[in-house]
Amino acid sequence: MGKAVSSLGWRVINEISNGDLTIVGFFSKGEDGTSGSCFVKDGNVAIYSKGSLQALIYGDKITDGSNSPLGAVSKTNLNNTFRLREFFPGMTAVADLFYDGNVARVQPIAPIEPFCNGIAPVPNIYGKDIKSARKLLKNYGWKPENTEADQSDSIAKELNSEGITEVDSCSGTGFGFCNFDYQREGGISLNVITMGDDFTVTDYGAHCPEQ
Repeated sequence: MGKAVSSLGWRVINEISNGDLTIVGFFSKGEDGTSGSCFVKDGNVAIYSKGSLQALIYGDKITDGSNSPLGAVSKTNLNNTFRLREFFPGMTAVADLFYDGNVARVQPIAPIEPFCNGIAPVPNIYGKDIKSARKLLKNYGWKPENTEADQSDSIAKELNSEGITEVDSCSGTGFGFCNFDYQREGGISLNVITMGDDFTVTDYGAHCPEQ
């Protein structure tokens, strides 16, 4: 469906498939940013079923210098639920998109996302600084890993000195991405990505060992 959307003059951000569904994020107006980034002004998300348009999600018209809060989409482990994201470095999640074949609804991000057949819940840590996020993760059974920072990684070394032992690496240029690692019983691991000097969480992903 991305090719069909592109043929109409739109610029496709990404598309995901789930059974008969295809969900496409796209825009027409944007501005180039630093480090190869793009600032979208009119992000949209379309839901297709077997090639037929079912719903269109769009934001208010941008009349000032701000950017669209919509544009990208990703899957979740929640039934009939997808995640709407900014098309901005880090692709921060902004809302959930529920669609069950009959009703399409934009709703707040779920407070918990289950992983590994439900035994590894991850709370909503989007937008939180890493110190706040790690406290919340601990409440849900996640333990910070003890990772020795690369001596050439000054940002990671500073975080280590502040007791943030789980920092894996940080980028000293661009948008300042950092990676943090957590674990729990059963060999389940969690990687958290932050952006900026305040180490704001933009994404996470869990790894479940093969059963």
